[in-house]
Amino acid sequence: MADADLGISWLPDDPWSLGKCGLKVLQYMAAGLPVVANPVGTNNEMVVHGVTGFLVRTPDECADAIGRLAAEPELRARLGRAGRELAEREYRVSRWGEEWARLCDELAGRAGGRGAGPHRRAITDETQRRTFAETHS
Repeated sequence: MADADLGISWLPDDPWSLGKCGLKVLQYMAAGLPVVANPVGTNNEMVVHGVTGFLVRTPDECADAIGRLAAEPELRARLGRAGRELAEREYRVSRWGEEWARLCDELAGRAGGRGAGPHRRAITDETQRRTFAETHS
């Protein structure tokens, strides 16, 4: 991927593709590559048409977008930079870590989300440590 000029993601419009996570597009954007993709599933949500890449509906549109990016290195660079910035801002671990923990708590039935349950309480003194250890052994 380091030597690539652009990334292409063409998904069939079927139930399987609608459930895919968009990792390929995310990897392209993280690598600073402009993306050419059809608007299926998460491709449609992740690629900002004309900003981070191009959303294309037909093979002819796909060929045109690839040709344009091949002919315009400045455009490739601009779209690639925008994709990298979007990936860093919206898809970084620190952005989603708290939300992931909250969802796990919610799914596990721990009301109150993050911070609920003894497994998340801070233990600040030795008495608390012993009590915690005794109740969880």
